[in-house]
Amino acid sequence: MKKRKKIILLSMSGIIAVLIPLLLIAQFGNDPTNYQEDYINSIEPIPTRKLKFDVNGENVKVFNEENTDFKILQLSDVHFVGAKFGKNLDLKALKAVYEMVNYVRPDIIIYTGDIVYPMRLFGSNDNIKAATVLSSFFEKMQVPFLYEFGNHDTEVFASGTEKDINEIFQANPYCYAQEDSAVELKHGRLSQVFEIRNHDNTLNNAIFLMDSGSYWDNTSFLSGYSNFNPITVYWYVHKLNNLKAQEGFKNYSDISSLAFFHIPPYEYKQAFELYEQESDEVTYLFGQNDEGISCPNYTSGMFDKMVSYESTRAIFFGHDHMNSLALKYQGIDFYYGHSIDYRAYPTIKYKDDYRGGLIISIKPDSSYEVKPQLLKDILKEGN
Repeated sequence: MKKRKKIILLSMSGIIAVLIPLLLIAQFGNDPTNYQEDYINSIEPIPTRKLKFDVNGENVKVFNEENTDFKILQLSDVHFVGAKFGKNLDLKALKAVYEMVNYVRPDIIIYTGDIVYPMRLFGSNDNIKAATVLSSFFEKMQVPFLYEFGNHDTEVFASGTEKDINEIFQANPYCYAQEDSAVELKHGRLSQVFEIRNHDNTLNNAIFLMDSGSYWDNTSFLSGYSNFNPITVYWYVHKLNNLKAQEGFKNYSDISSLAFFHIPPYEYKQAFELYEQESDEVTYLFGQNDEGISCPNYTSGMFDKMVSYESTRAIFFGHDHMNSLALKYQGIDFYYGHSIDYRAYPTIKYKDDYRGGLIISIKPDSSYEVKPQLLKDILKEGN
């Protein structure tokens, strides 16, 4: 037993000896260099449909063309750092995003959190610089986008707050993320409803973007992952009421909606456990899980509201980079978005079976289809 303790102590000492220099490198000094500038300047704008967007009114709106699908590309967990340390991995992440977007040519991209990665161990806690570089990249692509926050985007030790990140991204001419002001005392870093409208101005789908939080104590994953705040649950219901009144609908189920956020809900874990038990309460859609489910330890009540109001047909999230299992549970489809990550997991830069995104095609009748798209398959087609 003493020998074992000695080995453990020596191992911990070795780890600390490696970590301290990395922490010092990230903690001190300001590095303004954009290590991806040459690549960003070299890319061509990606051609997409020039749809009409309306940023006035309570919700941002887009108007689709007649008899055509509206195409969303969900990308998650880019984990861009912007530091000299690992700059080649940041470059790979940008190239991966560009290849995905250029292949799909979506009407809008939705980034579901952990876009930037202000981690000292990976070279920088400067999420302001990382967001600024990314925004210049997004602007060069010239493709409309929305985003939501993940647990890493505004770490407690990061240089910038959510206000800083919002200001950077929302100054981008192709960003249609816009903080909702309909509810006083709203909790969270960004909440928004984005309306997809048909050519005749009728509502096709409402896209809910919601902050699923970060950590239970707002400082460390050791405390467990956070959940939707009760005020955000109230906000969701309030927005459904507004849409129902605005459109003159009789039932909430007349509002077709989809929801996007970062951390999988507690109910997904419940659904997965039932799936493993081969229960007929869940339906397999596609994909598989190759790691544990990192979710809150209790329900927030958000999913119960979604079930009872019968508006939200599907929810999309990220967070776990090696999971892709899509399930239907209690009438709602759960979708893991593939990650872009080359950094956060120790060996994920070598694992091409996970890197990609989801293509969500919204039909003129408000139905939708979801197709997983791996980056490796795009690159294989290119060759």
